[in-house]
Amino acid sequence: MWYAMIAEDDPARSELRPRWRPDHRRRLDALRAEGRLRLAAPWGETDTVVHDPESATRGSLVVAAFPDLEEARRWWTADPYVVQGLYARWKVLPLHLLTP
Repeated sequence: MWYAMIAEDDPARSELRPRWRPDHRRRLDALRAEGRLRLAAPWGETDTVVHDPESATRGSLVVAAFPDLEEARRWWTADPYVVQGLYARWKVLPLHLLTP
């Protein structure tokens, strides 16, 4: 089943993003290698995030497959961005994908 992991950065902790990005990306790469990653993207509040993701990122969006909601939450709570406190808020939501 597919799940969306949606998170909003804590602006006071934005310095954590570049520090923990390599570990975060390794976890995403592992999901991709297993064929379970549909989408991973930093998001921002303006179009600037496309041209300057380093300073314009305000959160993360990941869409990936897991056996159930509990496993999706377990995977997400082990992410370095969550563990290190980058996010002010986050949630994991089940998805019913209508398009590939």
